[in-house]
Amino acid sequence: MADHHPDGNTMTSIELPPRLTVNAWTGGNEEIESALDDDVLRWGAASPPKRHGLLAATDADPRDFRHPDIGWGLLLPDDDALTATERAEPTGAPAAIRRLWEARDRGPVFRYRRDGTFGFLRRYYPDRAPRDLSLVGDRGIGETKIPVYLLIVGSPAEIPWSLQFFLNGPCHVGRLDLDETALERYVDALIDDWSDSTASMECPIAWAVDHGASDITHLMRRAWVEPTVSKLHADPQIAQRLGYLRGPEATGDALISALERSNPAVVITSSHGMTGPLDDPTRMAEQLGLLVDSDRVLLQPRAVLDRWSPNGAIWIAQACCSAGGAGENRFKGLLKEGSTVDRILDAVAALGAMTSPFPRALLGATKPLRAFVGQVDPTFDWTLRTLTGQSVAASFVHAMSPSLHLARPKPIGLALDRYYDEVGTLFRMWDRHRQDAGNLEPGARSAAVDARLTAQDRESLVILGDPTTVPIALPPDTP
Repeated sequence: MADHHPDGNTMTSIELPPRLTVNAWTGGNEEIESALDDDVLRWGAASPPKRHGLLAATDADPRDFRHPDIGWGLLLPDDDALTATERAEPTGAPAAIRRLWEARDRGPVFRYRRDGTFGFLRRYYPDRAPRDLSLVGDRGIGETKIPVYLLIVGSPAEIPWSLQFFLNGPCHVGRLDLDETALERYVDALIDDWSDSTASMECPIAWAVDHGASDITHLMRRAWVEPTVSKLHADPQIAQRLGYLRGPEATGDALISALERSNPAVVITSSHGMTGPLDDPTRMAEQLGLLVDSDRVLLQPRAVLDRWSPNGAIWIAQACCSAGGAGENRFKGLLKEGSTVDRILDAVAALGAMTSPFPRALLGATKPLRAFVGQVDPTFDWTLRTLTGQSVAASFVHAMSPSLHLARPKPIGLALDRYYDEVGTLFRMWDRHRQDAGNLEPGARSAAVDARLTAQDRESLVILGDPTTVPIALPPDTP
């Protein structure tokens, strides 16, 4: 069914589902779903935040963060107790970050202020007043430029996830939220570029829990993992060594055994993420986002690290809160107040903004993970369905292959560039549908809900670790 749009195009009519399911898990066997709020169309008609994409590319190689037209820099919490000269450097940050800054040619240091102007980053100078630099300004290394690659150092309570979501449009962004000992390990490995890693790009592991056609994990496997596995399998260097555990095979023990056996450089997982128990916030925080296997058993980071060294691998985890919790319910007004999903979202928000324990453990291991890509919010089943027959995960699949699996692979931040470009497109679609709804265009209010839900769902995928980290290259393809 289609509606005629005044610009002459035909607009697909979107009929919203009565209920939504998420990839959260609280410990029971029931499906986590809730009905839409009676005023859900009002939720879709709210104004979206302004977003910016990357500026026009230069002739510089976008892989080369040391090029003056590309650049790498730090984003730290501001501290009014420091002088301007101190704030122009990573003063107040852990010693490991200063070592990294020195090794990275003393890249620019920016400071986050809660009272700052949205869309700008504060930079201090030793010999002049500070400046708030626009994210639509010049890119690269220079006194009034913002680098393409930015590393956030600090917890999401100090520098919010919402800023990282926004920065993923104009920049390639990662975050390190580790204690000092773990940070020393990660920075040592980063500076050394994981030179002792024996992880193999030829044998990636995919692990997809599937609790059946009525469960969101079935949609996740079909939408995210299957296309990725098919793309990887088409590569003759990978096809014979690719590991794929799905459905009942996707137990925690089977995954750890596969990690031991294959020592993959890329791990892709799809499952529910733990968001319970709702009546025990302390325990909930301790296990927030832990992956839930096919037997509904949590994958504990200690169990993984006892049998496998992440040394230089990249882990991509499609699971509710696998990267952390936002500290706010960004979907308030979408679902009925007090419904199951609404209560889960409120309970996670009440924990405060945080990074989940699983990536913190692996990134801070003795031989640390190179990068972790995960979700801050849940995925909703509606965003995995398509009205057009097109893939809903083409940009994600592109990031996995070919972007990461090349003779000269892309840095993890650059690999996800197309994915984040699509997020920006979704926000622009939301804005357009919202405006059309104000003009009483047929179907626009439902389309605005759809676009907002999908945009907020997709933007919650974040990088933990330095965004310039490059996977181990595939060996030359020899006959």
